[in-house]
Amino acid sequence: MMKDDSWNELVKAYRMGAELGEPEAQFRLGSCFANGYGVEQDKEEAAGWYAKAAEQGYMLAQAALALCYSFGNGVPMDKEKAFGWYLKAAEQGYANAQCNVGNCYELGEGVPVDRAEAAKWYRLAAENGQVDAMIYLAEYYTAGTGVEKDLEEAAKLYFRAKELGAEEVPEG
Repeated sequence: MMKDDSWNELVKAYRMGAELGEPEAQFRLGSCFANGYGVEQDKEEAAGWYAKAAEQGYMLAQAALALCYSFGNGVPMDKEKAFGWYLKAAEQGYANAQCNVGNCYELGEGVPVDRAEAAKWYRLAAENGQVDAMIYLAEYYTAGTGVEKDLEEAAKLYFRAKELGAEEVPEG
C-alpha cells in the first residue's frame, strides 16, 4: 500500500489529466474516489468520472460503470444500464465483462433470460481466460443448459479452471 503522500500526488496528476478529458485519468481518478485512495471515498464522484471515461469508449471504465449500476454504487441501481455498459466493454474483448454479460443473460438482469446467449458469452470469456466463466460454462455442459450436454467438455473446462487457480472445482 502506498503512503498517503504518494496517493495525494497521484490524485493530483489524475485530476489534471481527467479535467483535460483523458479517459484513462478519468477512470483512475474514479477508482481513487471509489476506494478512498488519496481522497475521501465518494461513490457518486467515482461514478461520474467512470461515466466520462466510459462515454469515450474506455473499456475498464465501461465495466466499472456497469458495476456501479448493478449495485447502485453512486448511481441509482439500473440493471438495464448495467447490462448496456457490460456489453460495451464485452464487445471490446474484456473477459470479466463478457462473463458479466453471461450472468445477465443467465439471471435475466437487464435482459430477458436466455441460457444459450449466456453460454455464448461464458464461452467467449472462458476463451479469454476468465476462470469463473469456465466454471459456469462447465456447469452448463454438465447439465445441458443452453448447450448440448457434453461431460467431456465440462471436464476440460473444470481442469483448465483448476490449472488457473480456481478453488471451487468439482472433483472427478
